[in-house]
Order: sequence, then C-alpha cells, then structure tokens
Amino acid sequence: MRWIVRLHGSLWNEPCKSLNAVFPEATSANWKQCERYVLHVQACQPFVAQAGVSLLETTRVLGEAGYYLQLRGQYLAAEPWFLHAEAFKNQEPEPLERLRALNRLARLYGLQSKNVQAEVLFQQTLKACEHQLGPMHLETAVSLSGLAFVHLIQGKYQQAEPLLHRTVAIRKQELGMTHRLTLESLGDLALLWGRAGRYEQAEHLFEHVLSGWGQGMGTDHPDLAVMLNNMAIVYKRQAKYEQAEQWYQRALLIWEKQEGPEHPSTVHGLYNLAALSRDWEKYEQAERLFQRVLALCEKQSERDYPEMAPAFHGIALHGLGLLSVKQGRYEQAEGLLLRALHLLEPSAEDEPLKLADVCHSLGMLCKEQGRYEQAERWLQRALATRERHLGADHPETATNRESLGFLFLKQEKYEQAEGFFQSALPVFERCYGRAHPLTSKMARASVTVLRALGKPTEAAHLEGKRA
Repeated sequence: MRWIVRLHGSLWNEPCKSLNAVFPEATSANWKQCERYVLHVQACQPFVAQAGVSLLETTRVLGEAGYYLQLRGQYLAAEPWFLHAEAFKNQEPEPLERLRALNRLARLYGLQSKNVQAEVLFQQTLKACEHQLGPMHLETAVSLSGLAFVHLIQGKYQQAEPLLHRTVAIRKQELGMTHRLTLESLGDLALLWGRAGRYEQAEHLFEHVLSGWGQGMGTDHPDLAVMLNNMAIVYKRQAKYEQAEQWYQRALLIWEKQEGPEHPSTVHGLYNLAALSRDWEKYEQAERLFQRVLALCEKQSERDYPEMAPAFHGIALHGLGLLSVKQGRYEQAEGLLLRALHLLEPSAEDEPLKLADVCHSLGMLCKEQGRYEQAERWLQRALATRERHLGADHPETATNRESLGFLFLKQEKYEQAEGFFQSALPVFERCYGRAHPLTSKMARASVTVLRALGKPTEAAHLEGKRA
C-alpha cells in the first residue's frame, strides 16, 4: 500500500509544479486569479498531504492558496494548507517558503483569537528565521511584527515595543522608508503608543504614516483601512469622537468594498463604529449597529468561523450590554453582560482584557443599581487583570481605579475613595491633559473627598492647580 501512496505523490509533483508557476502572490489585486486556481490546488492537496510531498513548489503553492483563503476570511479552510508546511518543518532544503507558511499559520491563530498558540508559534518561527535566514531578513521581520502584535493584543506593551522597533529597522533598511510594509510597521508602533496612553506621540506618527502613503498603494487598500481604524482607536480613547468617526467610517467603506459585507474585518469595523456611537451618546445609531454585528456573528458561527464566533459574539453582547447600562435598561443589560461573560470565559487565557472589560461593566451596572458589594467584587476582579497585564500606569487601569473611587465616594467611604483617586488622577492628567472632561470630573470628586476628610489645605491646593 505504501508504494501506491508514494506513486500518487510522484504523480502529483508535476501538477503542483505547474500550479506553482501560475498561482499569483496572494494580494487583493490578484484575488480573481487566486479564486480561479485555488480550486485546482484543492484537488491536489489531499494527495500531497497523504503522500508526504515536500517539494519547494508544493510548499509555496499550498502556502499561497492558504494565505488567499485567510485574506478572504475563510479561516477554517485556510488552516490545513499551512499545516502541510508545519508537517515538514524539520526537513531540508530551502526553509524560506516553509517559514513563510508558518508565519502565516501563526497569524491565522491570532486572527482567530488563539493568542497563546499564535505567541508560541511566532516565537518558534522567529528563532528559526533568525538562525536559518538571518536577523535582518524580511521574513524575520514578519515573525517580529506578528509576535509584537500578539503582545499588543495581550496588553504586553513593554515586550511589544522593542520587537516593533526591530521590525521597522529591518524594513527601513531592506525596503525603504516609504514602502507599504515599513509604513505598516510604523502604524503598528503608533497604535501601541496610543494603547499605552502616549497619545501625542501616536498622533504624530500616524500623521507621518498617512502622509507617506503614496498614490501607487491605492486609497482603498485593505492595509490602509487597518491604519485608519487604528488611528480612530487613538482618537476615541481621547474622546475626540468626530475625528474617530471620520476614520472609522473610511476604514469601514474600504473593508465593505474590498473584503465584502460579512468579512471579519468588516464586522470588526461595524463593532468599532457602534461602540463609538454608544460612547458619543448616539444611542439609537449604536443599537442599530450592534444589532447588525450580532446578526453577522450568528451567521459566522454557522459557517466559516465557529471557533472564533463565540468570543466575538461575546464582545458584541458586551457592547450592547454596556449600551443598555447607559440607557438605564438595567435588567436587559445584566442579561446581556452575563451572556457575554459566559462566552468570553473559555478564551480568558487568550484575551484576558476582553473579560476584564465585561467585569468592569458588570461592576458599573451593580453600582448603578445600588448593589455595592457585588460592584466592588466585579471592579476589583477587572482591576487585578488590568494591573497584571497593563500595569498600574495604563489609562485603562486608571479608569478602573477611578470607578472604584466613585463607588466608595457614593457610599461615603472617603478614605478608600481618596486612595483610588490619588493613584488615578496623575495618569489621567498625563494621558488626557488637565482640561479634559474626564480629568476635571475626577479632580472635582477628589476635592470633595479631601474636604469630607477634613483636609481643606490639600483640597485648596488641588483646586488651585485646576484654576
């Protein structure tokens, strides 16, 4: 029987070589060609996998076909194509195509929110790239960039930043400062700075990146949509809602045109716009958008994304639940938030901060309902996660501390409130500025607490700083 399998493998060598010769690079500009040839590659794939064919041409064409499916959002269909490369990761010669496929498989895990698997595979592939291709090779930069982005999603900013600086250095040297990939890396660095609360630096870098985005790259390229979306995130975190809406809408238009209305990127774009509308108190618009997101999540769970759909469904339910809190629909909010918690808990290892967000929202809901003990438990749980993953000086951690401060203020537990306000206020001043509404609100609350504790001099000093 084995000789039959080997014979099948040899028979499929030539078709694989022919397909490799015509299968284009998997980019959005070549999608029509990829769509035509991917069916032929699918016909070869089972025989190649069974026979153990490890030709360079085979690895390359399966990798490109898998990458095409990944770009089109067909994640489950893409994974077996990359696993072929992984099966031959210990075989020689010619490591480049194999390592490229492994980088893409790690990226696929990240897109499916399998961040622990993505992190492990990126680390392994980075080590192999540095050893077999060299520390300044472009494929090494892909591993560095991918690992950095996983760390960014996990809130490990100190680990992510040096990896992004290395990525920029490699691409700047090998491709030039204005190349699309170099600009993408700079955009990732700007996003990291924005998430870390370094907003002024992030804005300046994003402006530099957009000014360098040449006409030859296209104004409707999917990578540009990612850049615009990330820029909007930084503006939203500063409550600059008009600017954020502008960039979110532009990104969404590109994704809808290039990727299609049901692609995961489009769904994420809709969610971001819904969350912005909620925070901007455009509640009717936010509810319409969240309902669209939930409908798409239900479709996805039945088709291409059964593994990632529950987690994203949980994120969407959290968004809608937080909207219900803001609207005072507390019973509905609690049901939505508890459903979100249930869906997100299985992926807590991969995305702990998403779970912390839900715990924080449940704490705020209980506070509004006067259920103070439960509120404290939820907020402390969220704070512990954020401190562990983001650090004490991160704006999200400070927001959590502010929430606890207001919870204790409402109960007239002034000493506890003072401690949380004292630790959160300097972070708000640094990240948002003293004149920002969020900073001013906390400063006024701090003055109230100091006076209640019989500290008029400190209260007057703080008021003087605000004048």
